[in-house]
Amino acid sequence: PASSFFSLGMEPTASVLGESTLYIGNESGQIAEWSLDFVEESPGDTSTPHSPRLSSLDSFNRHFSMFSAAAPEKGRDSEMVQTLKDFIAIPSISGNVENEEDCFRAAKFTSRLLEKCGAVTKMIKPEGKNPVVLARFEADPDAPTITFYGHYDVQPANEPTWKYNPFEVTTVDGFFYGRGTTDNKGPILAFVYAVRELIDKCGGIGRLPMNIALLIEGEEENGSGGFKETLCANPHWFKNTELIVISNTLWIGKDRPCITYGMRGMITLSVEVYGPEVDLHSGNEGGALKEPMTDLVKILSSLQDSSNEVLIPGFYDGVNFEEVREKIKMFESLEDSIDMGKYAQSLGLDPVSDCSFAELLSKKWLMPTLSIVEIRTGGSNGGFGRQEPKWKPGAAKSAMSMWNGATRYLEPQDDQGSHFCFGPTRFSVIPHKVTGQISIRFVAKQDPRKLIRAVKDHIETSFRDLGSSNKVNVKVHNIGDAWEGDESHHIYQAAAKALKACWGDTPLYTYEGGTMPVTSTLEKTLQAPALLLPMGQSTDNPHLANERIRSINLFQGKNVMRALMEEVAAVVRQ
Repeated sequence: PASSFFSLGMEPTASVLGESTLYIGNESGQIAEWSLDFVEESPGDTSTPHSPRLSSLDSFNRHFSMFSAAAPEKGRDSEMVQTLKDFIAIPSISGNVENEEDCFRAAKFTSRLLEKCGAVTKMIKPEGKNPVVLARFEADPDAPTITFYGHYDVQPANEPTWKYNPFEVTTVDGFFYGRGTTDNKGPILAFVYAVRELIDKCGGIGRLPMNIALLIEGEEENGSGGFKETLCANPHWFKNTELIVISNTLWIGKDRPCITYGMRGMITLSVEVYGPEVDLHSGNEGGALKEPMTDLVKILSSLQDSSNEVLIPGFYDGVNFEEVREKIKMFESLEDSIDMGKYAQSLGLDPVSDCSFAELLSKKWLMPTLSIVEIRTGGSNGGFGRQEPKWKPGAAKSAMSMWNGATRYLEPQDDQGSHFCFGPTRFSVIPHKVTGQISIRFVAKQDPRKLIRAVKDHIETSFRDLGSSNKVNVKVHNIGDAWEGDESHHIYQAAAKALKACWGDTPLYTYEGGTMPVTSTLEKTLQAPALLLPMGQSTDNPHLANERIRSINLFQGKNVMRALMEEVAAVVRQ
């Protein structure tokens, strides 16, 4: 196979062999990648049981030439990498008040980048929220528009298992590591640089085949506050939108590009049980009363059975089980996309389920689910300390906890990502108030308000059956819409064509178990279909430690976006 490297014009000077990938570099700093997934064991050859063979030399050539073509050029792509480094260096964490100025810097960074590309831009700051950046490249006021949505805010990087500084891009084995590389700063830059290349190819903004608009918000990781109001108040920025493009999901695996055409909705609620006015000593008062924690545990245990089936009457109303069965058959074609053993290993588990891969996907994508995500105690003399992030700009601080009126400082702990630090006397305290946090994912054909009513009725009935003197309160915090696209729409066909042209492979059509309410909001407001075009691999770790994006995915993602704009323009003109 070595001769194939040279025939493709790649002069290798170094190589690194990974578990299933060969990385090859040259003296210019370019990196190409050869997937070894198509290297098989020789069947029936007992004399050389470990001798590999190529299942297809054509397959090898196709893989290598594709990856070699995606290697960064010295010009625009290397500039994009430097821009990514500068972007990631801004810790734009929307959930932290102390990062408010950083979020403003990230918005300004985005706005200035788009201005340099020739866009007309505007920064709008909703009250109490981070700025929204609007931009428009207008070729013809009456021409159709393609609108791109993204977000510059990121999740915190509190996990102690980060290998590298999350706010400094680190390049390892062809991957860019850093908070926001895949969610969502990398994809934003891929789209912006695709627009730049298209402008150059066309000979200027005035010669673009269609108008291009962008909406980049700074509150997506914190509930998208102010987003809808800004969108509705500025419709002229998105005039004549024919397609909405979002790149904020992931591939199902590591090798084949995907188009996401469905996402579940989300309901977040809390169940609070309270009774005594203050926390009590378990030695003095234990056994003398019905304890709030015990009541809460009994309520939560009534929600599901041992096989994860939700026991709330009406919880599955609206689910089309016949359609689910049909899609399970369709998902069988994705069987080769994920190694179930490796999938379980990536979760730190033994085998996840004894069901088939297709059935597992249906549970993750097509069925409503209920998860108990946290239990915490609360009260004036029963508090807890919050763990500080391992990586944090500025001076490190210690967590502070208030116990029995005494202020106690705690050094950050590194024990398996635990977020709460309790003192030596905590085992003696009966909390007077406890709260369970619940996350519900629902599917597109379900009514979230009916679902909430069913959950509340069940919890109130279960609590009454306890005969407790305590009180219970159910509070809904947020509802995020589910969304489902139409894979037969001509826009999806244009996207599939663009993906195949760049990746050399037909894309997989997949769902996403997560929730992105902005998708349905954009569709309803702009009266145009949304296309969810994931850029990163399933192993990119968004929201987790060691978030990353493969360099090839970033560069090819830019190429896909440019090809998509050209394909959509051709379809719209027909």
